[in-house]
Amino acid sequence: MREKGLSEKASLHDNLITHGDNLAALKSLLPTYRGNVKCIYIDPPYNTGKEGWAYNDNVNSPLMRAWLGRVVDRDDLTRHEKWCCMMLPRLKLLRELLREDGVIFVSIDDNEVHHLHCLMDDVFGERNRVGQIIWHGSTDNNPTNIATEHEYIVCYAAKKEELEEVWKSAGFGPKAALQRIGTELLEAHPEPAKRQREYSRWLRKHRAEIKPLDGYKFIDDAGIFAGSRSVHNPGREGYRYDVPHPVTGKPCREPLMGYRFPPPRWSDCWRKIASYSERTSRKSSNSRLTSTTIRRSSAASSKGSTRVAGPTRSGTSSQRIPASSRIPNRLR
Repeated sequence: MREKGLSEKASLHDNLITHGDNLAALKSLLPTYRGNVKCIYIDPPYNTGKEGWAYNDNVNSPLMRAWLGRVVDRDDLTRHEKWCCMMLPRLKLLRELLREDGVIFVSIDDNEVHHLHCLMDDVFGERNRVGQIIWHGSTDNNPTNIATEHEYIVCYAAKKEELEEVWKSAGFGPKAALQRIGTELLEAHPEPAKRQREYSRWLRKHRAEIKPLDGYKFIDDAGIFAGSRSVHNPGREGYRYDVPHPVTGKPCREPLMGYRFPPPRWSDCWRKIASYSERTSRKSSNSRLTSTTIRRSSAASSKGSTRVAGPTRSGTSSQRIPASSRIPNRLR
C-alpha cells in the first residue's frame, strides 16, 4: 500500500503493508523473501461459524468450485474441510518464507486446533513442533457446563535443531530502570538515610512505570531490594521440607499448606547471610527468614534482634534471630 508508506520510493526491501488476498500476497513475497523470514505470526479464521468468511481460492476441482463465495456457517457440514483447504496452501507458502532458524506462531481456538496440528505436522514436520501456548481470554460468566476462557498459539520451527536452546527476553524495562537508578544513587549518596529518601521520592514519581517491580521499595549499600515475601503456598499442598534455624539449627515450623518454593540449597543461603552481614550493619525489619510470623517487640528493638513467634518442632515457643541475619529480596 504505497499511499500509506513513509518512504519516498516504495521498495520490497522496506517495511511492507500488503492489502489484498493473502494467498496472492504471499506468492508476491516469495521472490524477495524466500528463506529470509525469522518470525511469522498469523491469525486465521477460527471457523466458529459466525465469522462470515468464504472459500475463494482459484481451484479447478468441481467440488471445490461449488464452495466459492459461499459463507461458511455452523450449519455447513463441510466447513472443516473448507477451512483445511484454505489453510494448507498458505501454510506451505509460509514455510517457504521461513529461514532455517525461523518460527511461526498461529492463533487458534478449540474449533480447529486439532485440525491445525495435523496441517502443521504435515507442512513443517512433527519433529519441528516447538509447543503450544495457552492464554486466558475474556471471562465467561454465562451458565454452561464448562466455560471456555482460553485460546491457543501454536508454534512450529522451520528446523527446530537450529533454534536457540533457551528463549529469553533481551531486556526488561522496569528492571533496567531500577538497576540504573540504584547505581546512580549509590554513587551520589553514600549516606544511607539520604539515599533512601531520594530513592523513595523517585519511586513515588515513577511507580506506575516500573510495575510489577514497584514492591522494591528499599535501597542499601548492596543495591535495591524488596520487603518480605510470603513463603507459604496459598490454597493447595506445597513443598514439604525442614528449614533449619540459623542460630539453633533446629527445624522451624512449616506453614499449614507447605512452602510455595522448592527446597533451597542451605549452604548457599548461609553463605549469603554471612556475606550480607559483612556488607552492611544497618538493621532492616523488611524481610523474613522463615515461614513463621516475625514481629519486632519494643524490647527486641532496643537490642537489635527480632523475635520469631510461634512454636517450633523442637517445642520452643519462640526464638531470637539477629537482625543482621535477615536476607532482603534482591533485584537480580
